[in-house]
Amino acid sequence: MKPFELDSVLRYRKQLENTAATKLANAQRIFQHAEKKYEDASAEYSRIETKLMESQEIGIDVDDLIRYQDRLTWLQTNVEVLFKELQITRENVDKEREAVIHRSREKKVLEQLKEKQNKAYRLYIDKKESAQLDEIAVLSYGKKKNDNEQ
Repeated sequence: MKPFELDSVLRYRKQLENTAATKLANAQRIFQHAEKKYEDASAEYSRIETKLMESQEIGIDVDDLIRYQDRLTWLQTNVEVLFKELQITRENVDKEREAVIHRSREKKVLEQLKEKQNKAYRLYIDKKESAQLDEIAVLSYGKKKNDNEQ
């Protein structure tokens, strides 16, 4: 008896693997975008902080000092929010990477099962064919022997 065909299951597993890979690529793209936003905000914070320190050395108006402080406070809050977002996107990338690995392993296991089934079926067919050839040979030998006796 021929084993269950795994081709349709393998196609489905390949589709799941491709979907997981696409999700991983999207997650990585989102992570890179979040990372760039975080780096830009951090760089702006550092730039404004440096500018504030330089301005304080030469003298600065109180209104300008308040504006710098307000901007730095807002940027610090924004940097913290962007850092949390960056961590979440990094975790999402890790989760999607694990999903791709899991899907890939599932597909690999099914491919190995298919190969094993095909080998076992091929062996079964070869044994059956060999038995039929042996039977034909015995019948042929018996027929030749009967023809020689007559």
